[in-house]
Amino acid sequence: ISYASLCLGIKNAETLLSSLESKKIILYRNYSHKYILFEGTDLDIQAAMNEAVGKVNDITNIQPVLSKYISLPPVLAKAESYKKGTPRAFKFVISELPIDTEPIGEVDGIVNLIFNENLSLQELQDNSSRQKEAILYAYYKNSAEIKKLLLDIEKSKKVLEENQSDRVAKRELTVIIEHQKKLLNHYLIDNLYSKGSEVIWYWKGKKIDVSSKKDFNTHLSTICADVYPDTPTFKNELVNKHKVSTAIHTAKKSLFAALVQNYNIENLDFAKDKFPAEKTIFITLLKVNGLAAFGKKPSSEITVDNDSSFKAVWGYCNNFLDKAKKEKTNLRGLVEGLSKRPFKLKDGLISLWVPIFLFIKRHDFALFGKDGYIPELTEQTLELISKDPQDYFIKS
Repeated sequence: ISYASLCLGIKNAETLLSSLESKKIILYRNYSHKYILFEGTDLDIQAAMNEAVGKVNDITNIQPVLSKYISLPPVLAKAESYKKGTPRAFKFVISELPIDTEPIGEVDGIVNLIFNENLSLQELQDNSSRQKEAILYAYYKNSAEIKKLLLDIEKSKKVLEENQSDRVAKRELTVIIEHQKKLLNHYLIDNLYSKGSEVIWYWKGKKIDVSSKKDFNTHLSTICADVYPDTPTFKNELVNKHKVSTAIHTAKKSLFAALVQNYNIENLDFAKDKFPAEKTIFITLLKVNGLAAFGKKPSSEITVDNDSSFKAVWGYCNNFLDKAKKEKTNLRGLVEGLSKRPFKLKDGLISLWVPIFLFIKRHDFALFGKDGYIPELTEQTLELISKDPQDYFIKS
């Protein structure tokens, strides 16, 4: 109207626009704040949207509705992953209340997006201060606004569903829905890391500042360092992951065979001028940590170096052997312990470490399987322990 008056010299622009609207020549789009040419439809979209209120369910639980429109991929904590060689992935979880879930499998941490205008910040802060797992809480102050937008999307979809035969209305409603989805994406994702956004972040009971994606990722690495302080440094990206390739499985078998057959030969008799995958694993996992003293007389004790990052893992495994002096103990307990804080080792590393540790300590315990006592640790037995540790027991 101002443009028409100032630039075009039309003094009664508002009256003219109202007249054109009443005659259905033009149509004003509320969501984009502009007029368009009206192509002709009997549907009053705004009235239909108002009527749709009683046809769609009220949003009592935001999580299932929001998950239909927003999908956030996991985020890698870059600094900590690079520092120790263990990839640390955080997944996003939407909820109305603060979650208390232990990250399992390939998930190392959780970014909990909370939408609940009735939840007090004090309650959220208290939950955060009690939390022991790697969970970063994000509270959306504009939860009510987001719920309203979700309800508008559901209403638009309902009106569209009921007017499939009206070509013009169908096209207009599709445009409306796409605009609403973009607005939702702006509320949730674009504002997530922006300075002065509608999101309040909590970690360990303290409000933290997140004003950029870099800040956000730095906090994720800080959380990993705090929750998983005993994660060893193991920079072998082919092994240090949740699921390893077929080639690494083959290399693992070859390493087990070398351990059993050549444990009394220096460097397990690997050729000096060749570097197959199994030799690389031997060097990065055993030799650099002082666990490659093979070839010495049997009485020589093999242990990790004092400055090895595997010292905490080595100590935990030795404590597991000590506990097994009282009764036969399932190896599943050892695997589960290593897969949780303060270690949170990846399955690829655990499936190598546990059989190798047991072979090094083979004179300190008796091994039992489904068919009873197993007198000797062969490469086949090591491979089976690697695959199914729950099928085996030890008694120290």
